Amino acid sequence: MMRAILISTHDSGGAGIFALRFHKFLIQNKHDSKLLVLYKGSKEENVIQYKLSSAERIRYKIRSIFNQNIKKSTKSKYRVFDLNMRKGFLNTQNFLKHTFPNPDCIIIFWRSRFINYSEIYNLKKRTNAKIVFFPLDMELLTGGCHYPWDCKGFLLKKCEGCPASITKKTERIISKNYNYKEYYLELIKPIVIACTAELKNYIDKSTLFSKSETISSVIGIDPLVYKPRNNEKLRDRYKIPNDKIVLLFGASDLEDERKGFNLLLKALISVKKSQPETLKKFVLLLVGKSDKNEFNSMPMDFRKLEFIKNDKDWAEIYNLADFYLSISQEDVGPMMINESLMSGTPVISFNIGVAQDLIQEDRNGFLIGPPSVTGLIELLMKLSSYDKKYIQKMKNNARNFAIKHLNQDINFKQILNFVNQS
Repeated sequence: MMRAILISTHDSGGAGIFALRFHKFLIQNKHDSKLLVLYKGSKEENVIQYKLSSAERIRYKIRSIFNQNIKKSTKSKYRVFDLNMRKGFLNTQNFLKHTFPNPDCIIIFWRSRFINYSEIYNLKKRTNAKIVFFPLDMELLTGGCHYPWDCKGFLLKKCEGCPASITKKTERIISKNYNYKEYYLELIKPIVIACTAELKNYIDKSTLFSKSETISSVIGIDPLVYKPRNNEKLRDRYKIPNDKIVLLFGASDLEDERKGFNLLLKALISVKKSQPETLKKFVLLLVGKSDKNEFNSMPMDFRKLEFIKNDKDWAEIYNLADFYLSISQEDVGPMMINESLMSGTPVISFNIGVAQDLIQEDRNGFLIGPPSVTGLIELLMKLSSYDKKYIQKMKNNARNFAIKHLNQDINFKQILNFVNQS
């Protein structure tokens, strides 16, 4: 039996959801697991919200004041959440009071604004536990940004001259963050699990992990939750004609440039002008929040839903669609690709992130090259010629591929075996 402490800043969002799934898996398989979060949004009884001591609360407030300057000093698209990562607020003794004093391993999924690297090192010294990082973005490799876009400064020059910085002061802080991280990761000697081949390649090249053990392991999905369902009944409920090709696009924030909805909208407008009959074959299903009124002038038939936060509803929505549009311009995942394939819904993606590992062209989806409006237009024209029989064949391929390669039970057990043997 393994005794594991799982750490995530939130129990929501991609990393938080994955941490919660891994935690439940450990419990179901008779392991002793504690999931500790700073911000708890779920009603899960076995998720522990960290309670700050008086001294920690003071340090936390000071740190929060510093981090309020992030929006003024960094470019938002790089997603720097923890500019002051070198100044922590946690007390090791109080931390362990929330869990247990002698874990076998401590697994970190998302640490920004919660725990820093010197505090992780203190936990390692106190408990002698294995430290495992399971990153779902690029923060582990950089001086602070979660999405570096085209920048490779984290590999080539230790984040000096960071393009996320607006001020010279911020440039210096981010560079110092990288050096701080390098110092402590060498002491921690963590185990690192990469969820894509591309991420594994970056980790192998990084100077931060020269003394670390790494493995590449895709994120597994529960095939009993994410599974094919009766498509016709779902379409009746949402009043979608059965002869339409349904495209699904989802993001917690539809206005987030990184997620690519702006490119999709431009593509749809272009097709509407040049080939108006083509869009009549589709229905677009949008899931997420947006404060803009751009949906009032959408160039095609669509349904708009608020962002979904539970697995049951997401599993239904994937089945409502014929294709899931994963058109992020910058991403390590997203995990929604894995969920969609397990649900039996083919995926359309730009050639980034986990899509490069999972999509088999014209079998379980399509890779449409680097992010571009032109690529989306060409893909829409191609899909418009597909009949229901061929789409169903792709759906079957998606499910069969996921059962073989993305089974959660098999995947999680492989991860545990690797951690135990390291």
